[in-house]
Amino acid sequence: MATKVLRLHNRNLKINVQLVKKDNLIHSWCNWDNVYSLDEFKMGILAANAFNPGFCPFVLNLLSSFGKLQSTSKNSLWLTEYAHGLEYEIYCIKIPNNYLTCPFAFLVRMGYFGNGSLIIGIRRRKPG
Repeated sequence: MATKVLRLHNRNLKINVQLVKKDNLIHSWCNWDNVYSLDEFKMGILAANAFNPGFCPFVLNLLSSFGKLQSTSKNSLWLTEYAHGLEYEIYCIKIPNNYLTCPFAFLVRMGYFGNGSLIIGIRRRKPG
């Protein structure tokens, strides 16, 4: 109901909704712009993992923060590599204005060789 009231108050407002269960999509009368179901998201990640083994832990670990995992010589190689991968996280940062016209490949090389950062994408604002 709250989304319906917001839409009546401002017709240009974009309404994004996150649902736990897909069954709640029956409430489409609320006139949502984008609907995300956690169940569908989880199933999509699991399906992607079937074709790309390791995709599921990769995505879920990037979305979570962990402390440093201790690895010992008794651990197998995969656990050592997994512990190393847990040290990485995703951040959104503002690009300085003097780099806005640079090619993406240049920014990736500069980030990687400059301070070991891996730039995986650039988000742009919608024009207007």
